[in-house]
Amino acid sequence: MQFVRYIGTAVATSNVRKDDDTADRLSYRYASTFLVVCGIIVITRNYVGEPIHCWCPANFPGQYISYANSICWVKGTYYQSLDKKLPSSEELQRDSLLAYYQWVQFIFVFMALLFYVPVIVWRAYVANSGLNLNKIISTCIKAQNVEKVVEKDKPSASVAAEIDNYVLRRDCVVPRGKALGMLAKMVTLTGGRRQGNYLTIAYCITKLLFLLNIVGQFFVLNGFLGFQFNMYGFNILNEYVHGRETNESSFFPRVTYCDFSVREVNRLHTYTVQCVLQVNLFLEKIFVVLWIFYLIIAVYSAFSTLNWLYCFLSPRVRTNYISSYIHTMPSNNLRLRLFVTRYLKDDGFFIFKLISHNVNNMVLDDVINAVWRGFEERDRVPSIEEVDPKYSPL
Repeated sequence: MQFVRYIGTAVATSNVRKDDDTADRLSYRYASTFLVVCGIIVITRNYVGEPIHCWCPANFPGQYISYANSICWVKGTYYQSLDKKLPSSEELQRDSLLAYYQWVQFIFVFMALLFYVPVIVWRAYVANSGLNLNKIISTCIKAQNVEKVVEKDKPSASVAAEIDNYVLRRDCVVPRGKALGMLAKMVTLTGGRRQGNYLTIAYCITKLLFLLNIVGQFFVLNGFLGFQFNMYGFNILNEYVHGRETNESSFFPRVTYCDFSVREVNRLHTYTVQCVLQVNLFLEKIFVVLWIFYLIIAVYSAFSTLNWLYCFLSPRVRTNYISSYIHTMPSNNLRLRLFVTRYLKDDGFFIFKLISHNVNNMVLDDVINAVWRGFEERDRVPSIEEVDPKYSPL
């Protein structure tokens, strides 16, 4: 029930928020919108006008022509180039059958929904974290828009207080033997919030889900369209380079064939008609743009995921990143290291990094220094002996 409650909260609040980065929004906001628009275009083309027009024999009455268009649209057509003979059996026809165009609008909507799965998972984790991450980012955005310099300190102090409160309620030591069990609780949204890396691990999972989603959608389209969509852009470019005529696409052919039978007074008549799929003229262009868009998302998501993982896995990178913003550097580097590794931990660094993806560096500078001043005043750090048992004074 707890898991369902957090998922419900995530769905209910999955409107415009800023607790993510540009790569995430490129996937679930812009890609899904593009897919829905494409679905509307295809639906309009299919149901307003004639998506298919079959060339029938001259002796066909009007009802036969209408029936031929309808049955070929519902049944599906097959493609064969003009320089080859038509398939002589149903098995051979099945190899070149085009059965996707009736379902394109639905697959677009389905893929748009898939883009929202990772962000819903992420919002569920955030709702379970005990930290109002969206409020922190929103406060930083407000600070960025404040015109009076004297008023910029208030939002920064508010964000610093939120982070400090999260840190005070977070610290908890977990024995090594229980680490896997705690990780399992965190993945299932039933625990693991007090370890200092809850948001970090959750965001890494979300990033991997975004990457798996875009890569998986290439393979979904491979099976749906009946050809290697992951190589579609390169193949189209190759065909244009070699002088392919625009009306002879082997991926989305305009001219196809259809076999159907009509029973007349206990006699079965089979006809083969040549059809024009006008909708494929639009689908070819749509899927070219979609392939380019997917390729950009895949590359950007992979780069973003690797960048976040690099920052999370390198303590030196985190320390250098934080130190570049602190105005009053301590004389002892140990205090800075304790601030990053013991006070902020992974989640504190993650919050700062996420703020940097949504506001300018001036706001981030104010927030980090506000948190640093609070750390210095509270002096919550352990002694040097606690950090390094081998330490001995000179």
